[in-house]
Amino acid sequence: MRLLLWLLGMAFGIALGVAVGGSFVAERGRKALPFVVVLTLITGVLIGWGLNGEFDAIQVNAQR
Repeated sequence: MRLLLWLLGMAFGIALGVAVGGSFVAERGRKALPFVVVLTLITGVLIGWGLNGEFDAIQVNAQR
């Protein structure tokens, strides 16, 4: 289940990166592409980490 949450977070991060990064790269040129890719990966990891933490908190509360 944890892997699924991380993958879901990465999918959301990639979707945000494509939606926002596409216009950013079109405006700034191809030199901005590495910056957009790194921010996309960081965003995906943070969203996956947050989803995983929330799921853990729900499980702990359900066991009480």
